[in-house]
Amino acid sequence: MHLLFLTFWATLAPISQSISLWDPTGPYHVGYTQHVFNHTTPKDPTKPGNIMLLTIYYPTRQIPNITVPYLDPISASIFEKGGFPNGSLSTLTTKLQFQAATLLDTNPEFGNGTSPYPTIIFLPGTGLPARAYTAYQSELASYGYTVISIDHPGEAPFIQLPYGGEGIYTTLDLLTQTPPPEIARAVYDYRVSDVLAMINDPFLPSLIHTYGAPINTTHFGIFGHSIGGAAAAGVMAASDTKTASLFKVGGNLDGRFTQLLNQSLTGVNTSIPVSNLKRPFLELATETTLNGRKDGDITWEYFNAGQSEWWRALQIVGTEHLDFSDIPLWVERLGGRDEALGGSLGGADGVRTTHIVASIMRKVIGYMEGKGLKRVDEYTDKVPEAFRLGGNDGGRKIG
Repeated sequence: MHLLFLTFWATLAPISQSISLWDPTGPYHVGYTQHVFNHTTPKDPTKPGNIMLLTIYYPTRQIPNITVPYLDPISASIFEKGGFPNGSLSTLTTKLQFQAATLLDTNPEFGNGTSPYPTIIFLPGTGLPARAYTAYQSELASYGYTVISIDHPGEAPFIQLPYGGEGIYTTLDLLTQTPPPEIARAVYDYRVSDVLAMINDPFLPSLIHTYGAPINTTHFGIFGHSIGGAAAAGVMAASDTKTASLFKVGGNLDGRFTQLLNQSLTGVNTSIPVSNLKRPFLELATETTLNGRKDGDITWEYFNAGQSEWWRALQIVGTEHLDFSDIPLWVERLGGRDEALGGSLGGADGVRTTHIVASIMRKVIGYMEGKGLKRVDEYTDKVPEAFRLGGNDGGRKIG
């Protein structure tokens, strides 16, 4: 195992001088750390193709008195070419605290050395770094959950490895171009492979043992955006039954189930049975994903027809594909929504959408804490932007 710790790549700034990306609303502040592990996935088109980067967000009672840059300078300059003024993204900061004290010594319920809160895995969309979902991840962490995101260096435009490590550029250009089927398949495969490897020795369990991290290793939830959302279902459907069964709930933020269902250019291969996850699963769609898009998305319909347990498909009004990331917050803090990233954002308010999506995710995660899934409907029925497309309550079809 190759383990590295993050060192800061930019000067810390007083909170009063920063433009905050997102201020978490939960009862805790948020700490974070990063680790690099060696892991090789067969037929990996990325370079170097033999490492994965974990960013771990966790709750802390430590009060922040500094800010940290949201993006490293190179990533910021790359994304600014998508429609932001030069130097603007570098002004965004967070109140995340590097290796802040955990709750282990301050919460009695952590007396057994682990966390009573489930652990959440988050997978980014194709070509985006996991940091582009900081708002969701820090929001969940502020409510007690440990959130682990996985970057696959060589896919996103640039990934700065921690502790003085190298910076890795991509050669694939997956952010601005639709990947060919063989590349999309490879991205999906290493999304699933990275997760299944990460929660087994010598990775996450060894990390917990070495540093005494209070991370729950019996109850995992897994969520992702775009291909990361499809891979979340793929992890839960994995043939490694013992490992896959650790994931009690999952969610897909506007991702097609193309790879999971072996879709070809002529449609879904219906001769291959759909994996029945037999566990709760959430699907969040943009306003045009299942309503009005010319090519439609039959993968959702086919996937949902094979599920026997609770699932919900919800459409978030006013959103487009990249609204399920931090990017709408970039433009609301900095301006330029109409020009940003080729107009791939909808008209929804970014702060409002982030609150809604994170709140729905928390309601689903609550299932692992015995709170009941009816809380999802009770919440979304009161949210005018959340339109229910369909669902199942374990045998009773809804919508």
